Amino acid sequence: MVVFLEYPTLQFNYIFAISSLLIFSCCLTLGCSNDPAASGLARIKELNSTNVAKVRTCFIMYESRTKRWPKNQDELTRVLTSGQGRLDRALERIGVSSESFEEIFVSERDGKPLKIKWGIKMHPERIMPVAFEETGVDGVRLVAADVLLEVDNDEEYNKLWNGEYDAQNAELEEDQ
Repeated sequence: MVVFLEYPTLQFNYIFAISSLLIFSCCLTLGCSNDPAASGLARIKELNSTNVAKVRTCFIMYESRTKRWPKNQDELTRVLTSGQGRLDRALERIGVSSESFEEIFVSERDGKPLKIKWGIKMHPERIMPVAFEETGVDGVRLVAADVLLEVDNDEEYNKLWNGEYDAQNAELEEDQ
C-alpha cells in the first residue's frame, strides 16, 4: 500500500502548486507575522521534518530556479549552496544549512544514504528525480517524488524504483 502524506492524489496541477508556493513565499518574505507559527514557518519545517522531505523540497527549489530538474547530486548541491542570500534563507526555512547540506542525503530514520534516481517517469508528461529510503522504519519506507509517499510493501516500492508506478490507477489513502 502507498500512503500519500501531503496530497490525496499524485495528479496535482503543477502550475497551481508552483503558484501557491510563490504566493506563500511572498507572504513569508513580506513578513505576514513575527510569530513563526502564525507566519507558516512552523508548518514549513513540519512538512520538511525528514531528510527525504527536505530532498524533495530541494528538488523543487532547484527546478523553480533553473526550470529543469537536477541531473545529479553534485549539480543540485552546487546550485542550492551557491551562497546566494535567497537560497540560503529558503534552505534555512526547511531546516537545512549550506554547510551541512550533504547531511540531507542520509535518512535519519534508518541511518542509510538515500537512493536517488535522477529521472523517473512519474506521470506521462513528467520525468523527475525521486528519492528513496533504503530500509525505512518498521517496514515503511519514505519515497519523495512530486509528493511524499509512505510505502509499506516491496511490490509498490519496486514499481516506484523501476519507474513503473501507475499514478492513474494507484490505490490512494490520505493520511489525516
